[in-house]
Amino acid sequence: MRKLATQFTNALIASGVRTSPKTCVLNVNFPKVEGDCTPGQIHVVLSRINPGVFSERDVETCGTDRLPTEASVINADGCHISVSVGDSTDKTTASADKQAVVLRSWVAS
Repeated sequence: MRKLATQFTNALIASGVRTSPKTCVLNVNFPKVEGDCTPGQIHVVLSRINPGVFSERDVETCGTDRLPTEASVINADGCHISVSVGDSTDKTTASADKQAVVLRSWVAS
């Protein structure tokens, strides 16, 4: 797990992601790495912290403007890391423009 966390952090830093430390946090959920779920087969999925039934729409990706929840990513079949951009002032999912900063960094890297 430590190696996977280090690889993810290094990739994030190398991508140049810049978010305001006063208002944004990244919440990262790693799967249990065993069997077929090896570090080279794990995919990072942008997710949301809370279900967001009444919240603003998320950044558009994969043809939708509603990101999956962290729980749905981690509980799905396959090897996925859930990464959510959170608002540090109220511990909810951050706005679409802040999600877009993180998403753009992955696309560019």
